[in-house]
Amino acid sequence: MNFLDHLEELRWRIIKIIITIFGGGLVVFWFIDIILKIMLYPISQV
Repeated sequence: MNFLDHLEELRWRIIKIIITIFGGGLVVFWFIDIILKIMLYPISQV
């Protein structure tokens, strides 16, 4: 692989990482109420 091939690979990996982070953020945003209830349940039992 020459240098430009490495840059192309890096570019695609960065794009995949950004898409994954954005998708994960959407999932968390969609289920934030359920996630908070699960996380705060032990505190409410004290």
